[in-house]
Amino acid sequence: MVKGRSTTVIGVRVPDSVNTRIRDLASKQGLTTSEWCKAMLIRAAGLLPSGQMRSHHKKAVNTTKRG
Repeated sequence: MVKGRSTTVIGVRVPDSVNTRIRDLASKQGLTTSEWCKAMLIRAAGLLPSGQMRSHHKKAVNTTKRG
């Protein structure tokens, strides 16, 4: 990421059939293709829209006693 910017552009190539499916799903939710893809990436990464990690994705603390 370039100093002073807080976002990065990510581009991917998908087959036409996948693009059509994504456009349809986005449209049903009232989103653009870009907005839908961004939401899915954030969700897949286990993040909240603010960029904070969801609590159920945080590393679990090992509480098992050894010995």
